[in-house]
Amino acid sequence: MPASLFKPVLTGRWTLPPLILHPFAGREGPDKLLEGSRATLMMHGLMPRDVDMDELTRRILTGRHNEVRMLYFLGKDIFRWMDQCSEIVQKEELLKTLGIRPQSFAAMLVGQNPEFPLEGADELVRRFARALDDASPDALHDAALPLLGLGLGLTPSGDDLVGAALFARRMMASSRDDALALERVVARLVDAAHARTHVIAAALFRDLAMGESFAPLHQLAHALASGPREHAIDAARALVAVGHSSGWEMLAGFILGITRTLTPQSRTMETT
Repeated sequence: MPASLFKPVLTGRWTLPPLILHPFAGREGPDKLLEGSRATLMMHGLMPRDVDMDELTRRILTGRHNEVRMLYFLGKDIFRWMDQCSEIVQKEELLKTLGIRPQSFAAMLVGQNPEFPLEGADELVRRFARALDDASPDALHDAALPLLGLGLGLTPSGDDLVGAALFARRMMASSRDDALALERVVARLVDAAHARTHVIAAALFRDLAMGESFAPLHQLAHALASGPREHAIDAARALVAVGHSSGWEMLAGFILGITRTLTPQSRTMETT
């Protein structure tokens, strides 16, 4: 753990709210999860099969559906607790000065390096940016891969960043050949995401990279292409409101996909 995380001048004790995880109950609850697990073992020949393949497939799919529901509600409980903790931080003057906040690759938009747990990942992002400018699909795949699964949250920061960058590249493909090459890279990364992150994050990454993501991202792309500047700003504000920090990661990735850089451009003042 970086030494900079320790704050020796900090004294005091604060009580955080309890983390309440709601029980996963209902008509298709834990029993369906267990049934789905058994069906998977039967499918692989590790348990004797007592039903036909259609019924076995139905049980597996029902189990997978309930796994997704369980992870979804678990994520909501955790993020609700994180928001409650953030509220406590904002109410305490001493804690407010410590910079306790969700971290994001979006820090790179203003020329800063991301903080823990993303510190050190800025070079991975810059490598990915260079690969976006490269004509090689293999280079793009190899640069994107280490970012998948990187970070915290229901959708890791790296997934959101890479997915939004690919969303932007899809929008800007200049030829059918470019679009097909990008499709092949996306297909390989979607396959890899299932091994590098959890089931919900992998599904959301697929949607994002395939151009089927949140409405504010589509609105931002449309506004930048043909709408007035104010519409683009409104869409960007709506985008950064998505999730705990996912919206910021997607904004960073979208800008990266369009400009191939997250380094702010210096401005020179003109005198008249």
